Amino acid sequence: MSNRTVAVIGVVTFALLSVGIYLAWPSITSSTLLPPKGTPTPTPLNGTIVKTQNGFTLEATYVENNTWEYEISAQLPNPCTEVKTEVLVAESYPEQVTLRVITSSTAEMCAQVIVPYISTGTFNASERATVSLVLND
Repeated sequence: MSNRTVAVIGVVTFALLSVGIYLAWPSITSSTLLPPKGTPTPTPLNGTIVKTQNGFTLEATYVENNTWEYEISAQLPNPCTEVKTEVLVAESYPEQVTLRVITSSTAEMCAQVIVPYISTGTFNASERATVSLVLND
């Protein structure tokens, strides 16, 4: 092979590689920079998370030293509705914290009067924990 043929093959190969990278670049960057769908968004450092589900609102705030404070609020349909809250912390990093709210009725018949509900508490997890609210699960 002559030097000219080798040079032409080198230039064509370089051009094909450059075009291939140019065309593939958007799919490469979007798949590596974005988390997969359904992945929980990490908590902003020293931020407050607000989640709402079926009339219940959770506000969780990272305080310091792996301590979080939370408040769950709602408008209950009557005074006979009992609410129990459980905090589940999965041992992973970052931790996945689930605040489970379980409602039940304490009577068959009850006056239909809206009753404000507020529950507060703390839990231990790192500042990068993901926090979710689950009702009657």
